[in-house]
Amino acid sequence: MKKITKKQRAEFQKLCHAMLQELGCRTGSNEFHYDYVLDTTCGELYIDVADSNVTFTVFTRFRDIDRVQGAVSDYNPCSGKWNFHISASVTSEYAVDLVRRALERILPVKVQ
Repeated sequence: MKKITKKQRAEFQKLCHAMLQELGCRTGSNEFHYDYVLDTTCGELYIDVADSNVTFTVFTRFRDIDRVQGAVSDYNPCSGKWNFHISASVTSEYAVDLVRRALERILPVKVQ
């Protein structure tokens, strides 16, 4: 199994943090102790970027599980967790893009 190098992990972390800020995440303390909170059509989504040498990993958890049904299919309906574990065989840029596209599906529409 291919492992993620320190350089790849650092790049993934940097790109992920930038992407999350670009999407409008806010930082600060919350009940689940995740680093970020994102307002979505399903309510608040708590987000942590993991430091793993096996997969590119982002942990997320919805605050209001009842609002998620139908919007996201691959989440845990008991805990509200919706995690991303992306193979080390892809680039960090591609991994961040996969997470971004998934998150963009549940962002509120902004009226300009």
